[in-house]
Amino acid sequence: MAEPIEHLSNFHAFHQPIANLLTLEYDTGDQAQQLVEELSKLSPEAALIQLEEIGNTPPNLIRLVIDKQPEPVRQLIKNRQEAMKGLLERYYNWSLEELQQHRLTLNKDLLLQNTEIRWTPEKIVLLDFSAVQLQLLYQKGRFDNLSRLLFELEDEISWNDLCQNYHISWTENLLDKYAERIAWNWVVHRTAFNFEKQHIQKYQKWFDRWHSISSCHNVNWSIELIRSFENFWSWYNLSINPSLPWTTELFETFEARWDYHFLSKNNSFCWSNDIIDRHINRWSWSSLAENTGINWNQQLIEKYVQKWDRFKLFRNAGIQWTETMIRHFSNWFDQDIHSWCNGWTYISLVDSPWKTPYLVSQFESKWHWWYVAKWQQFDWCSSFIEKYADRLFVYYQARDGGIGGLCENSTFPWTETLIREKAHVINYTHGSGWNHLSSHPRLPMNIPFLKDFVEKLSFSQLSSNISPNFNIEIVRTFPEKHWAWKALSDRQDLLWSPELLEEFKDRWDWQVIAANRSVYEKALRPLLNKTIFTSIMTEVLSTKT
Repeated sequence: MAEPIEHLSNFHAFHQPIANLLTLEYDTGDQAQQLVEELSKLSPEAALIQLEEIGNTPPNLIRLVIDKQPEPVRQLIKNRQEAMKGLLERYYNWSLEELQQHRLTLNKDLLLQNTEIRWTPEKIVLLDFSAVQLQLLYQKGRFDNLSRLLFELEDEISWNDLCQNYHISWTENLLDKYAERIAWNWVVHRTAFNFEKQHIQKYQKWFDRWHSISSCHNVNWSIELIRSFENFWSWYNLSINPSLPWTTELFETFEARWDYHFLSKNNSFCWSNDIIDRHINRWSWSSLAENTGINWNQQLIEKYVQKWDRFKLFRNAGIQWTETMIRHFSNWFDQDIHSWCNGWTYISLVDSPWKTPYLVSQFESKWHWWYVAKWQQFDWCSSFIEKYADRLFVYYQARDGGIGGLCENSTFPWTETLIREKAHVINYTHGSGWNHLSSHPRLPMNIPFLKDFVEKLSFSQLSSNISPNFNIEIVRTFPEKHWAWKALSDRQDLLWSPELLEEFKDRWDWQVIAANRSVYEKALRPLLNKTIFTSIMTEVLSTKT
C-alpha cells in the first residue's frame, strides 16, 4: 500500500497515474471508480488535497474522503448537516459562484445576518429577496462597492432603508449625485461624513425643517456656521446637542435664541454658577437637578436650595458629595421626601465612585445597607467588609439587598473562604442567594469547592456564568446536574471542536449551535475545504435516504 502523501507536489511526483486523472471530466463510471480505488490508499489529508483539484466531485468520491476522516469529524458532517449549514449561512464569506450553486437550498434570512458577505448587485438580484428581506439588507448589509450598487440598482433600492445603514461611507460625490433620492433625515445621523459650511449651503434645501442637521454630531460647528444659518436652525435641537463647542462666548452670542428647557438637560453645556444665576427664571430646575454635567458644589446647592427637586438631586450620580457637604446638609438629608424614605434612602440607591469606605464609615448609621450591598463602583476592600460584616451579611425579608444584594453584585469580591464562612446566611435567602451566586463571575470554579456545594448551587445559572475559569471539565464532572444546555450551547469561551460536539451530541441545543460564531471559528472553519463544504451544502451524505 502506498505511503500517505500530505502535499500535492509529492502526490504528483509519486502517483502520476492519479495526477493524470485530475485533468479528466468525471462521472460516476469507470474513471470515478478508478480514482476511488487510488484515493483509498491515501491519508485523509492527501485525499482532500486531490479532491480540491476536481471541479464537480462525484458523490461517491466525497463519501470516500469523508469516511476517511476521524470519527468526530465524520459524525459532525454526516449527522449535523443542518447545524453546519446554518453556521455557513451565518458566518461564511460566500462568493457569487457559491451562492449561484446553492441558492435553492440557502436560508436567505440567515444570509442577511451574515456580516462577512459583501453584497454586490449580482448577489442581490440572484437571491430574489422579498420586500421585507430587502428592507433588512439595505438597513444593515455591507456592500462591496457602493457606487456600483447605486448606479446599477438606483431605481430598485429602498433609499429610506439604505440611508439608515451605519456601514455606508457616503462621499460628497455620492451625496451630490443622489441628492434627490437620499433620505437626508437619516443620512445626517448615520454617516461619518463631516458637514462643513459649504455642504450645508449646498444641501440645505433637502433638510426637513432642519431638525436632523441641528442635532447632528458630524458638523464642524462654530459661531460663524451657526450665525450663517441662524434663522433656519431648530434651536431646541441645537440646545440639547452635546457636540457643539460649548463656551461662554457661544452661549452669549445666541443668548436670546436658546431653548432653556432643553439646555437644562444638556450635560455638555459650559455650566457655571454665573450662567445659572443670570438666567435663574429660564431654567427647568427639575432638569437641572438631574444634570450630571454641572460643576456641583456646596455653594450652588445652598444658593438655590428652595428650587431643587430633592428626589432628583439625591439620585444625581454627577454630584460628588463630600463629607463637608453631607454634614452641611445633614438636616436636609434627614427630612422625609416621601412617607417611607428620606434623602439617605435615595443617596444610598446611587451607585457612584465618590462613595469611599472612609466616607461611608463617617455616616455608618445613616446608610440604607441593603442598597449599599449592591454598589458595583465601590472599593470593596477586605477591611471594610470585615468591619461591617454585621450590616452587610444580613438577610432582609422581602428586600433584595443585604446578603441577597452581595450575591447578585458582580463586583463584590467573593472568595471560597468567604462563601464557606457565610453559607449559613446565604441559606436564609431560600435559594435566591445561591442562584445569584451561581452566576457570579467570581464564583470559585475549582471542582472540590463545587462538589462541597453541589446541592446548593444552581447548575442552570452556572451554565451562563461568565467567569474566565469556567470550562467543560466542570460539565463532565457533574453530568447528571440540570445544566441549561441552551446556555451552554451559546457559550463563546468553550474550546469548541468536533470531538466536543460529538461528546455531548444528544445534549446540545443544535439550533443554538447553528448560530454560535465561536463554534464556526473553532470547530468548523479549520475543517473547511471544497469537499467538506460541498458535502454539507449538497447533503450527499444524508442518512435520510
